[in-house]
Amino acid sequence: MKQAVYLALAVGLFLLAGCPGPTGPEVTIVFPADGATLGIGIVKIKAVATDEDGVTKVEFYDGSTKIGEDNAATEDTFDIDWTTTAGAHTLKAKAFNSSGASSQDQISVTVTAGSGPTNHAGEIDTNETWWPSGNPHVLTADVWPGNNVTITIKPGCIVKFDAGVEFYCGYSQPGAIVAEGTADSTILFTSNVASPAAGDWKAVEAWGQAMPTTSFKYCRFEYGGSDDGYGTIYFDDYAAKFTNCKVWKSGSYGLRLTATAYFAQCADDTITQCAKNPIYISADNIRTIGTGMSLSGNTVEGVYVNGGQVKTTGTWQNLGVPYIVSTDIEVGDNTNTPTLTIAPGTTLKLESGVEFSCGYGQPGAIIAEGKADSVILFTSNVATPAPGDWKAIELWQQTMNTTSFKYCRIEYAGTDDGYGSFYADDFGVKFSNCKIWKSGSYGMHLTATAYFSQCADDTITQCAKNPIYISADNVRTIGSGMSLSGNTVEGVYVNGGQVKTTGTWQNFGVPYNVAGDVNIGDDANSPVVTIAAGTTLKLQNGVEFYCGWSEAGGLVADGTAGRIRFISSVPTPSRGDWASVGFYSNTIDAVSKLVNCTVEYGGANDYGNVRIEDALPTVSGDSLGHSKAYGIWLAGSEYPDPATLRANNTFYDNPSGDIREP
Repeated sequence: MKQAVYLALAVGLFLLAGCPGPTGPEVTIVFPADGATLGIGIVKIKAVATDEDGVTKVEFYDGSTKIGEDNAATEDTFDIDWTTTAGAHTLKAKAFNSSGASSQDQISVTVTAGSGPTNHAGEIDTNETWWPSGNPHVLTADVWPGNNVTITIKPGCIVKFDAGVEFYCGYSQPGAIVAEGTADSTILFTSNVASPAAGDWKAVEAWGQAMPTTSFKYCRFEYGGSDDGYGTIYFDDYAAKFTNCKVWKSGSYGLRLTATAYFAQCADDTITQCAKNPIYISADNIRTIGTGMSLSGNTVEGVYVNGGQVKTTGTWQNLGVPYIVSTDIEVGDNTNTPTLTIAPGTTLKLESGVEFSCGYGQPGAIIAEGKADSVILFTSNVATPAPGDWKAIELWQQTMNTTSFKYCRIEYAGTDDGYGSFYADDFGVKFSNCKIWKSGSYGMHLTATAYFSQCADDTITQCAKNPIYISADNVRTIGSGMSLSGNTVEGVYVNGGQVKTTGTWQNFGVPYNVAGDVNIGDDANSPVVTIAAGTTLKLQNGVEFYCGWSEAGGLVADGTAGRIRFISSVPTPSRGDWASVGFYSNTIDAVSKLVNCTVEYGGANDYGNVRIEDALPTVSGDSLGHSKAYGIWLAGSEYPDPATLRANNTFYDNPSGDIREP
């Protein structure tokens, strides 16, 4: 018995010994090397950390003082910038896996003191190189390179600014600043104030005569921006080279570029914790903002867009923060015929009264094609948004036919009572899978010569006026799958006129508000308008809806599958609110019909709800009543048989009689 107990204990101990508990990741500091001697400056500490469960973060220490942490590895390498101080240091890297287990590695390094501080002030009149051995380099007053002079700042340099000081080149003479750090040894531009704060110093600036060698790479800028209008970095009329840099804790903008400044090189920059926007830039030069940008965490979130004319083809990327559009933007240029592309997922916030237009006097295009899961948003930049905060998106006569809007949301526009949130003039609009809502006017306003070349699955709701304003000839271009309900004025506003093209007026579940006479007829095209079953047409004061007056045309209104209604637009209707449904001598008799329709409150012309002169449409199953005069007015030498009309239709409350016979 004792032997069995001893054996069980032995097996248990063996099993315990063979089942190790949670272990930490493998971590090794790979830079700097153990025992290295470093100079005063900024050094990137790198550690490689791996674990089969995944490494969640690596914390870095100088002795017992935590320098910071990195929770996003690049191929298992974690890193952090360390601003060195003279003396012996023990550097530690502590890695954690997803189970919370940790392990660490440590090395010893020595940092030798530099010869600094090195003071700089005023104009530098010969080429000069600043080395980290002279750290810190202190700007005690404004500093700038002289005529054709280059100031080169080496990796690892620390440049400190006294209060209000600026460092610039190219203001009134050619000059250059070359500040190119490396991934392992950045350049620091910082405050020389004892307790640093945002706005301690003014700016680093490159002006119009800055030499093209001017460049900033792997630099860190902090506590600048004392001038409210400049930003920590200021470029004026210059092609800026600015990559792998960080700007933070600015008292103003992060970077400000004037209307004629742009990025010649820009990528992988971080701009955060600024009192204003991360970037201030013109609309034409947004396209020059590069990839890999991190622009969040600022007091004013979003790129400040100083509007104006967009003359150059390019893309507004989705930078993860909105574009704040401060003034009108016009896309178009006779020389360049620009196309502005807005990336999926992008948000544009437009300030009070701003319009975003294309093709007004010069050719241009806007391609705003989002995706089902990455919609493009056009919205208000007012703190408490309301309908009509900004004006409209506008497409004018010279808009190029590549212009397209898909999966966009347009909200709080419609400042101008007559425009709507989206305005098109003499242009074929491509507009699908979009939503317009909370407009201060119409949802969409298409002038007499504007139409939809592509249109489907759009939603227009909560607008102060009708969802769509469109000409009678172009109602046929409104696509399928449209949701147009929930507006203050329910129904499509139809600005009448001549209909020259065959097409269907679909039933969208809201009426057509017909504001002017609709004349269906054109000898060249012989158009036929079909009114879909279940459709309601509300006709305004004195309006006539007719075909075949002077040119060939036809009307098909067959309500067999759902009654079609021609009625008054007046909330409390009266006899004679509108004129007639008319069929005249050039009516295409073989197709024209008025079947299973309700026609009421017409007769304003003292004729009847329906007027037929020298035409033979099919009229059957209709309810014809509340006319100012007759139910049906017949005239001319050719018309349907009155007895058949009486037998096949219902007449009521027509004071002059059911049918007027010639």
